[in-house]
Amino acid sequence: MRDRVALGLRNLMRPMALPAVGGFCSAVFMFSALLQTFMPAFAMARSTSDFDPPTMLLTEPMVKYMAPISFGGDAVVDVKIDNTGCVVGYRIVSAPGGNDEQLRRSIENNLLFTEFWPATSFGVPVFGTIRISYSSPAGIDVKG
Repeated sequence: MRDRVALGLRNLMRPMALPAVGGFCSAVFMFSALLQTFMPAFAMARSTSDFDPPTMLLTEPMVKYMAPISFGGDAVVDVKIDNTGCVVGYRIVSAPGGNDEQLRRSIENNLLFTEFWPATSFGVPVFGTIRISYSSPAGIDVKG
């Protein structure tokens, strides 16, 4: 009786075991091959490389509108822009007269009336930094 039950289980399990193991192995292979496509966008690298082709997947912040306020002096300023296009902070990189109060006020007044497009990563607005160069005779240069 025992041999008959063992033979019945063996004959029942052997035809099912080969397709089950094959299906399991192919599922593991397909999942491991497609695993990298399931990674969310925030886990991907947000910086560019010299070898990346120029695409619009990653963009720097850009000036949307700059108020026609006269600026008295020369300065280079790094402006931090949040994901809504608002100024979060700024840092004066270089100024010939140093960081005097009048220059700081001129920069703040100019930034107060300036609108920015935020940086994007895969179409999602993110924080970014833009460099603005103020010069008295030539005007204002913006480098993203």
